[in-house]
Amino acid sequence: MDLNALSMDIHREHDACGIFSQIEKSGQPSHNTVQNGLDALKAMRHRAGYVAGEGDGCGLLLDIPRALWKFWFEAAGIDTSLVESPGFFVAHIFLDSDQAAHLQSLVDAEFSSRDVKVLMHKLDGANRAALGPMAQAVCPVFYQVAGLLDGANDELLAALFTAIDDIHGVHVASLSHESTVYKVIGNDETLYRFYSDLQNPLFKSTFVLAHTRYSTNTATSFPRVQPFSSLGHNGEINTILRFYTEASMIGVPVRPDFSDSQMVDRALLSFVSERHWTLFETAELLFPPIVHEIKQMSDELSDLYMYYRSIWGPFAGACRRHDAARKGGSLQRRRTGSPPHVAGGNRYSLLL
Repeated sequence: MDLNALSMDIHREHDACGIFSQIEKSGQPSHNTVQNGLDALKAMRHRAGYVAGEGDGCGLLLDIPRALWKFWFEAAGIDTSLVESPGFFVAHIFLDSDQAAHLQSLVDAEFSSRDVKVLMHKLDGANRAALGPMAQAVCPVFYQVAGLLDGANDELLAALFTAIDDIHGVHVASLSHESTVYKVIGNDETLYRFYSDLQNPLFKSTFVLAHTRYSTNTATSFPRVQPFSSLGHNGEINTILRFYTEASMIGVPVRPDFSDSQMVDRALLSFVSERHWTLFETAELLFPPIVHEIKQMSDELSDLYMYYRSIWGPFAGACRRHDAARKGGSLQRRRTGSPPHVAGGNRYSLLL
């Protein structure tokens, strides 16, 4: 696939984050999907911000690499069938390197307090030498945890996500029954060299969501690099204070130090996992159509969307969202024009 053909049209390009997604039509995981995500990040380098030659940040949202976890479990003498259990989950957590051992104990305590069975934890999955000087100065410890619940319980995982992420010096990149996030300060080459998992042919996924960061209103840090646990977001929200205020009013656990995109991700997680809205209901609330589109709708739909805009508002920008339970996603682009896409062969590909 010529990914440059998707991304180099000068009439379509703007200074903004680059987002790419690909879904295997067959639903069968493939390592090619992982590689295509990395290739997309390379093709979108011109969409990224750079400081002193280091990329603003990029990452991939992927399926849990179950074959890879089975390999690790077998080597450790753990029952490999647990990886296919509905209650199996994987957490990717960043710990501030200056106090990593203490923070790890606090994270482990959160799992224990909820009687979560931890099957394995890993601290050897990242290569600090792959980073540039600025990224090395703020590089966290990459902590992977695999565990088991009695059954699939997104509400419990969401509560764990919030509790662990609120520990000062800790950032939860992902905590899910279905998906994982790998992200780094740097570009596609940095990402590949930093995470040994991505280099392993046993890493297979049915989808990939790739995001490269271009930020003008927040400094780069590992926690602010995307994708986040639920989405890849083209942020720069001018109404970030309004979003923070309204989210806080209804109990969505956002923090003032979050980037705009982090706030959207946390709101999405709260609505879907804790309030049991569907992904699509939540998306229509957070990303309502523009007024021009609403005017073209039937009276029933226009009334609905104007009601949505009145109770929340168009504060969230444009994003690519992933619904892990469906192994797919939905593109929402509230601006003129449609995203370039390819629907051929064995996969669908989309670029925003």
